[in-house]
Amino acid sequence: MSQRTTGSRVLLDGIRRNRGWLTAGSAMYGGHQICEALVPVVIGVIIDRAVATGDTGALVLWVGVLAALFVVLSLMWRFGARLLTYAEAGEGYTLRVEVAGKILQPRGVRTDLRSGELLTISSSDADNASYLLDYIPRIVASVTATAVCAVTLLLINVPLGLAVVLGTPLVLLVLHLGTPLITRRIQHQQETAGEAASVATDLVSGLRPLRGIGAQDAAAQRYRAVSRRSLRATLRAARTQRGFEGISATVSNLLAAGIAIAAGVLALDGALSIGQFVTVIGLAQFLVEPLVQLTVVPSWVAEARASANRVALVLSAPPLVPEGQRGLDPPPHGLEITGLRRGGIDGLDLAVAPGELVGVVAPRAADAEALVEVLSGRVAPDDYGGSIAIGGTDLAA
Repeated sequence: MSQRTTGSRVLLDGIRRNRGWLTAGSAMYGGHQICEALVPVVIGVIIDRAVATGDTGALVLWVGVLAALFVVLSLMWRFGARLLTYAEAGEGYTLRVEVAGKILQPRGVRTDLRSGELLTISSSDADNASYLLDYIPRIVASVTATAVCAVTLLLINVPLGLAVVLGTPLVLLVLHLGTPLITRRIQHQQETAGEAASVATDLVSGLRPLRGIGAQDAAAQRYRAVSRRSLRATLRAARTQRGFEGISATVSNLLAAGIAIAAGVLALDGALSIGQFVTVIGLAQFLVEPLVQLTVVPSWVAEARASANRVALVLSAPPLVPEGQRGLDPPPHGLEITGLRRGGIDGLDLAVAPGELVGVVAPRAADAEALVEVLSGRVAPDDYGGSIAIGGTDLAA
């Protein structure tokens, strides 16, 4: 990944990597929805052409068609779900490996994120970003179902069809206005959850030293505070999402109820046959699910996008130390430290001849730790002063 990696790029790369599985799975989901939308249509035909006329042959024929629809829609859902689960699981694995590889690369990664946050990004956020591969087929299926319902209603009665054709985009446009708020709250929730995980990791890994200096109570209090912040952020995000979904379901049900009521009025006026009336009622009831899914799409995408942004933050982070440009002659090598400044170390000079064994005693543990960090080669040259040479070659080179 390049340094220009963004959350959108992470999601688009996932779509590109899985485009075959995604296309086939989306087509099967769409076929499933077409078959489901046709079920009330066939039931209406059975009523008008078989039940109302007493035609046994027509009844057998259309019941067979109905049975075939159920067989096809079941197979479409089963195999489509299998393909998309494979794609989603594979993409989650790929992102986890990419993030872990970035974090564990020998040259390190320059980021302000602590180990607990990096762990959360390499696990939960990677999985959340991969869920987009499940959301896209659901969107395709919902759009397909809505289109089939609209076309069917237009064929039965133009005003009923126009209600779907014009009402659905209007509902989606209004509800889309809540997307930025959902995105912000979900991203804040994920950030605070990562912070809590980071503090917990630090607390567990440093428990013995904390007990040694009697600071375990202060550390526990710090974790308690960050955990409460994470809880508040989670509850705010959940309330926003659930509220949005409640509004979406209400609006969708109102649209479907309006179509059903209009169909009842038309049936009483004789503009619709009994079979057509049953078809319209069935389609109105069926239409609720795809409409609800389409209206909650912003919250789904917002969650995946927020996680993808955090994944991109790690993947686009520059390396901590530059790539080496020079090699070393065969060992042994000498070590020359001139004017080293790092932490409590200020102007350290040290020369170790090739093959010489030298012990360093530091008056403070922090100074020893600072020296070891620099000599490990995992500290950026900009983060310490002075120079360090091994065998006459600069350590960074």
